[in-house]
Amino acid sequence: MSDTGNLILPPGALETLEAAAQTPPGTGPAGILQPGLIVPGGIALFPIDQQSLLQVNVRAANTSGWVNTQGQIAVNTRTIDPQGNVTNSQYTYSWAINAGLAVTTNLPPGFLISCCVTDLSGSAVSGQLFCTVSLVHQAGGAQPVDAVLINGWIQAPAPLAWPLSTLQNPWDGPGQQITHIVPNPSPGLNAVYTFTALNSLVVSIQWVYTTSSLGSARNAQYYITTNVSIQALFGEAATAQAPSTAEIYAVMPGLRGSSDALGTDTPYLLPCPRGIYVPSGGQLQIGADGLLAGDTITDVYLICQQWC
Repeated sequence: MSDTGNLILPPGALETLEAAAQTPPGTGPAGILQPGLIVPGGIALFPIDQQSLLQVNVRAANTSGWVNTQGQIAVNTRTIDPQGNVTNSQYTYSWAINAGLAVTTNLPPGFLISCCVTDLSGSAVSGQLFCTVSLVHQAGGAQPVDAVLINGWIQAPAPLAWPLSTLQNPWDGPGQQITHIVPNPSPGLNAVYTFTALNSLVVSIQWVYTTSSLGSARNAQYYITTNVSIQALFGEAATAQAPSTAEIYAVMPGLRGSSDALGTDTPYLLPCPRGIYVPSGGQLQIGADGLLAGDTITDVYLICQQWC
């Protein structure tokens, strides 16, 4: 039953808590709350013994195109001991984003009331830093966890919190939008970009195709392959481009391709369906049907939403 917003343990609850506090063989149970103790701050209680460790993992991320390459977070916990004393603890961590973070730390014995992860940089967005906070009895990333408290994207200014936050997967939520400038290839070669993020959603592609004086007209094209070199998407201009000309082309998922004469639409759109997700290791290639020596692909811009 409740009393002015606090919890008073009913008869029989102590036996339930004591049973829940039992730990693996070789360790003693956590202390239980004293009879009649009013629990401040809420009703979420997770038993913590002297061998419980708080484990914090942030997935290593490819930082190509990112403004920030350093992560900085604070992990705050509240625990209550059997006498009703609440301990507030804070653990701060800084790390190179492309290296990831994996740390464990001791917790005061008793019961865990809450846990929050806050971005200290003030600039983290969804798709950058995927954080998992769990309870373990042995340090080391290969050890099985006792419980997962937090699993989600760190974002400023909103913290992740247990027991309030929803557990997420690395592909949940909006990705970070990044513009990639693809290097200009040598004349006569396709422009190539290899996706390095865990997962990328193509937002738009734009480039300039300049034909040499050689040969006849040719059609600009692009294609995307998966991380196992299977062609997943292909698009080609409906109108061929004459020799010794330059045209701007674009791919915008969900928009139909242009069908007018070149020069009428700027940029000239190539067809592309919505929802083009590309895993790490996939490739974008831009060229032409019958690319000739002296033809150039330049000013290639790729805009993606990406996760890690």
